[in-house]
Order: sequence, then structure tokens, then C-alpha cells
Amino acid sequence: SLRAAARKKGAHVLVYEAGGPQRFDEDAIATGVTGILRVLRALEIWPRAAPSELGVEAPPSFEATSTRWIRAPRSGIFYIDCGLGERVDRKQVLGRVRIPFGGRSKVVRAPFDGLVIGYSSNPLVHQGDALVHLARGRDEEEPSG
Repeated sequence: SLRAAARKKGAHVLVYEAGGPQRFDEDAIATGVTGILRVLRALEIWPRAAPSELGVEAPPSFEATSTRWIRAPRSGIFYIDCGLGERVDRKQVLGRVRIPFGGRSKVVRAPFDGLVIGYSSNPLVHQGDALVHLARGRDEEEPSG
């Protein structure tokens, strides 16, 4: 991969993945370009105007220290209650897994404060499947116990 080859040469690589497969997501592209320009400007590699100076409203920066996929507690149909880019609080409901044809929903909660950076678009899930990808920020520690 590009990342492995760059690492082998001692180069740093920043990877931005967004949008769904085989289609362009204009919002995700704009977010990525804005973020890249902010990083290049902070590193003093890109001397041009900051995105905000160009009339582009950028959300506040979020520096992730780690990420974690929140997994399905059981098989069923996953109904998501959060969106990409949403900041969530510890114990906030991210969604529910429901057994078809009745049965109670199993609530899926955030184990820590974080930012939703991805989620499964397939509503049919098996126990252990990845549901919501959360990023933990610098000031957000996972509680023990």
C-alpha cells in the first residue's frame, strides 16, 4: 500500500477516507480538502489563505488519539441514531439492534465521549459486527471499569 511504502522510506502519510464506495460525496470531499489545507497551513507548507479566509466555514479541529469500532451486541437489524461528524457523550445512544418480527431492542451506547467517524451502512448485522466507528480526542479518556 501507499502507506506501507511511505513508512518504509521514513515518510509520514496522512490518510483521509470518506464517503461510500463507487460514488463521490461532495460534503466529504469538501471536508477533506478543508482539513488538508488546515494541516498544510499549520505546518507552514501552504502559505495561502486559511479556508475561513476564503469564505469556507470550517468546523473546529478535532485531534483523535485513538479510534474504536463499537460492535453489535447481538444479531438483528441495526437502527442508527447518530450521524457522521457528530460528537457523542459517554453512554449516549448510538443506535439499537432489533430482532426481526418482534422482540426487544438492544441499545448500543457510546463507551466514551468522542466523534463519529464512520458507521456500517448495512442494517443487517451479526453479533460482533462493526457498527459505529468512534474517535477519542486528546481530552477524552475511556473510564476504567
